[in-house]
Amino acid sequence: MVCRKALDLEEIGRATIGLADPNIAPIGYRAIAALYWLSVRSNLIDLNELERSLSVKFVQDPDGRSVTMDVRHVSASGRFKMREDLAMTFTMLENGSVDCIFAHTPFAISRDLVGKYHVLRMPEEVSFANDPPVRFKAITMLGEIEVKRLTAVAIVFTEQGEEYVDRVLSLNLSKYGLIK
Repeated sequence: MVCRKALDLEEIGRATIGLADPNIAPIGYRAIAALYWLSVRSNLIDLNELERSLSVKFVQDPDGRSVTMDVRHVSASGRFKMREDLAMTFTMLENGSVDCIFAHTPFAISRDLVGKYHVLRMPEEVSFANDPPVRFKAITMLGEIEVKRLTAVAIVFTEQGEEYVDRVLSLNLSKYGLIK
């Protein structure tokens, strides 16, 4: 989470939060899953406020091992604001419309946000460096998506592309917030 000023995790329950549309940007449904988890596990955000302000319905299975989030009709109100994608959401942070946004590490590094803004690390269970502790399923306009750890893939079709990818993978990617 990237914030305009230094905040503790406990303070996000009062912060104005910018989100990317979960029907367009994967960071959007990941952010909503993280907000849900921070609500039910840490009591940092009121779940009723979350459902009402985002027009999202959360359904936890009786066994407690999975949560379905219906984000097809998502909209933002109250202290939540939403834009189409992460770049547009970041603009709200830049112009002071929101206190914090959810952003993945490669975005924060590529925009050189570390140092300019306060980076608030999420607890391990909602950082998406690993799969979340419960199975999250997002029902989006594009279909059902299981929310898993954030991964990337490079697909190449030429020898030159293969050489380029090999060179990139030989770099110390942890310097950019990435792991192999």
